[in-house]
Amino acid sequence: MRGAVFHQNRAYDKAITHFDRGLAKATDWERPEIQFFKALSLEGLQRHTEMFDLLVEALSTAASIPARLRLQMEQVTRRAIALLAFDKEPRQAVAELRVAANTLTSKNVPEPSKGRLLTWVNTAIQAWARKAQLADAARPSGGMGGFPLKSGGAGVLAFLIGLGAGKSGALFIVVGIALLAWAGYVMYNRSEWTKKMDAFNSAQKELERVNGQIDGLRSDLWGKSTLERVLEEQAKEDLEKTRQAARAAR
Repeated sequence: MRGAVFHQNRAYDKAITHFDRGLAKATDWERPEIQFFKALSLEGLQRHTEMFDLLVEALSTAASIPARLRLQMEQVTRRAIALLAFDKEPRQAVAELRVAANTLTSKNVPEPSKGRLLTWVNTAIQAWARKAQLADAARPSGGMGGFPLKSGGAGVLAFLIGLGAGKSGALFIVVGIALLAWAGYVMYNRSEWTKKMDAFNSAQKELERVNGQIDGLRSDLWGKSTLERVLEEQAKEDLEKTRQAARAAR
């Protein structure tokens, strides 16, 4: 309860001290819940790696954990992973997520918790890896070239004049071929730019979809869990009792 009061008042260091005292005396059945509360205080101190490791340890206990507590522990474990990874650059996020996946795989987290957590992490890895690929897509430089109507038309005309002029029209034929070659080169560049621009626009649309998927993975992670609300209510009640006792003593 002292830990809960300090946590409610954002004195997270003191809260952790009291949770540690509770853990030193706790039975195997009591430890997971106290570890869960301690993890919330570690989050308040932004010690996210310790938060994640402690939650995995709590989930790995041999003792039976009530279903509601287990679900809330899974929620906050996902949150710890998101805090470690989701604000990083895409490739760094993938690296952090893979570390989390390896940790969950190597620890004795029982089913179905392990399966649910790994499914979420692996989905996040796929999304962030795809985001890393899409983020490399560069907008085509320059602009789309114009249609070489004049060059092409002049080339055709010069070529036809050369053909009609016989031997004396060789120069017109050469000029016509040169103009047609230039027109073909411009058309090729125009076509390639269009393909690159289409690919870039497609990548941006997919990136928007992937970002939406990542936002979906964040959903419900920061809403207060039932146990967090209980913890706050307990802290408020205990604080009020302390104040009442102080007033009565006066």
